[in-house]
Order: sequence, then structure tokens, then C-alpha cells
Amino acid sequence: RTFENTVVGLTRCAEEFESVVIVTSHMENVLGDKWRDVDMLATQAAVTFSNSLRFDKDIYKALLVVKETSKDLTKPEQKLLDEHIEDYEKGGIALGAKSQNRLKKISNRLSELSTKFAQNVTNAQDDCGIHLMLSTDLDGVNTTLVESAAKAAKAKGLEGYWVQYSEPNYTEVMSQCKVRETRHAMYKAVKTIGLDINKPIV
Repeated sequence: RTFENTVVGLTRCAEEFESVVIVTSHMENVLGDKWRDVDMLATQAAVTFSNSLRFDKDIYKALLVVKETSKDLTKPEQKLLDEHIEDYEKGGIALGAKSQNRLKKISNRLSELSTKFAQNVTNAQDDCGIHLMLSTDLDGVNTTLVESAAKAAKAKGLEGYWVQYSEPNYTEVMSQCKVRETRHAMYKAVKTIGLDINKPIV
């Protein structure tokens, strides 16, 4: 057993698997429903994979062998090795089979709830925004946003202005709008996205 084929191999394996989840999560955030099921499957697979590594005693023993036999590691290498060993020990590698199975179930359930929570927030973003009656409520904001807000309100059958939530709109309102009440309304709308639908999860 060497540092390269054990510690580096374990690190790269975890990073490469995680990168897949990051991609599917990003695609789900951008494209919505088309990638929602894919993201859920990828997340569940990641948790299953993580648990399989987390309770693999052969890998843990291999790390201990590397720690015992590798005497010429650099400080960064030693630190990475120690962190892996600590992760295993804190993660429950010493638990009995019954306790490990219970911990796996808890981990899987938390992952499901976390993914569902995030998806609910993403879905709720489509309805998130603030309704304003006067153009002066957007004093200081660039004209492009004001014009788009007027069109958005009209499309919704509303009078005045509808500022749809998006990162650019949020940043513009919070940094440029001179009206405190408008900034407060936007902040509150964004910070409570998905609040009602996620209450059962919380």
C-alpha cells in the first residue's frame, strides 16, 4: 500500500463522483423539470456511494497501513492522510453492523429531504418577485429593469410593476434602488422562497 494508490486514489475517486452530482445539480437549476429526476438519482447514488466508502473497513485498514509504513510523507500528504483517517473514525467505522445500517438509513433520508428542499426552492423561484404600483418605487434602478417589470406585470394581469426574482434583478434592486421599502420587500421575498412548501420538511 502506498500514498499514491490509496490516499490519492481515494481522494480522486470521491472528487470525480462528486463532480457528476455538481453537473446534474447545475443542469437541474438551469433547465428545471427535465433534469429534476436525473439530479435526484445522482444525489441518491452519491449518498449510497459515500456510505459504501464510509463504512469500508478494508479501505480504513489500508489507510492505517499507509500511516504506519510511509515515513517520508510531506506535511500536506500527512495532513491529507490524517484527515481521511479522522473522517472514517468520526463517521462511525468502529460501530457495529446494526448501528452502521441505522446510520446509513439516516444519511439516505437526510439526503432525500435535502434534495427535496432544494428542488422546492428552485420551483418556488418561478413565482417569486415583488409587485409595485409606482415607477418611483424603483427609483435608482436601471431603466431596462423598470421596463421589463412593467411588461411582466402586464403579462400577469397586474397594474404597476412586477420585479421577477433573478440574481441580476436582486442585485440591482438591493444595490441601486433608493427606496428602502422596495429593498426590504425584495429581501423578504427572496429569503422566504419555498418557506411554506418546505415547512413539512423542516
